[in-house]
Amino acid sequence: MKQKSTSIQYTELDSKHQSIYTEEASRYDTRRFSSRRGYLHHHYEVRAIKKLLEPLDNLNVLDVPTGTARIAIELQRNGAHVTAADLTLEMLRVGNKKALDESVNSTAWVNANGRVLPFADQSFDAVLCIRFLHLLPPSDWSEFLHELRRVSKSNGSVLVQLFNPFYGGPLALTVEVLRRLRGQPGERFIWPHQITRVFNNVGLNVTSITSYWLPGMGFLGQPESRLLNKLSDACTKSPFNWIGGHFLVLARPQ
Repeated sequence: MKQKSTSIQYTELDSKHQSIYTEEASRYDTRRFSSRRGYLHHHYEVRAIKKLLEPLDNLNVLDVPTGTARIAIELQRNGAHVTAADLTLEMLRVGNKKALDESVNSTAWVNANGRVLPFADQSFDAVLCIRFLHLLPPSDWSEFLHELRRVSKSNGSVLVQLFNPFYGGPLALTVEVLRRLRGQPGERFIWPHQITRVFNNVGLNVTSITSYWLPGMGFLGQPESRLLNKLSDACTKSPFNWIGGHFLVLARPQ
């Protein structure tokens, strides 16, 4: 694995996440995406991301944190030039092995902290941040979003995945509402009306907010079945985009 060496700064939370995902790396994909529902979710997540970033050919992409390079490999396979960055070396090693096993061997691997990315301003056509911000307290989000904007070209794209309060079904939504009523802001979810304000505050203009996964889709059909394709596509249109399990927020630097 050709890996760029960087000087990494850590917070206590960073060290905690690094410890967790060092232990989790070898079974990360199996635990989340080996079941039928997990595979379907992965399939439609990748499908939606590719649609939002098209055309992919020769697109210079940063995927941070890349984890096991689940998204990076798919984009690289479809013509993009991907730099895969992550705080946890073991996740990068797993991702690199997957890429080699699948003959996707031109990805660049960088051990880096998303709080202080080791790249020059305006380095990438597109910057991805998938399945990450829900791990952080909202007070930390601006720091990461600012870095994503900084390394994105002025005419580039920043694509961030956020968890919807509907993720996890009625029980999760009820718990989140009760937390808010008690003055205990949640650390996993963001309400739709808050997204634009959060992004504008770090110099990002939101161009679209879509989803790709409606509750219950995991029990219906097979990948690329007519039914699931229609349901996933419906998530891009109001009002269905507000009730999908996750948001894909596409933004551009102001």
